[in-house]
Amino acid sequence: MTCTENERTALLSIFAAFPGVIAAIDGMHPVGGYRVNCIIPRQAFDAVMLELEENGWLSAI
Repeated sequence: MTCTENERTALLSIFAAFPGVIAAIDGMHPVGGYRVNCIIPRQAFDAVMLELEENGWLSAI
């Protein structure tokens, strides 16, 4: 599986939409998808998780 720039941009733009959230893609997961390191402030956590779920990014969590 390869990491496309469009996918990277789409995933990181979700995190960037929330103040105080810091995220970086840390490569590909061996089974598929991406490894993401992120810092999410407590007050933004539920909203970030909901946004990731609505955009189909939570299948591996």
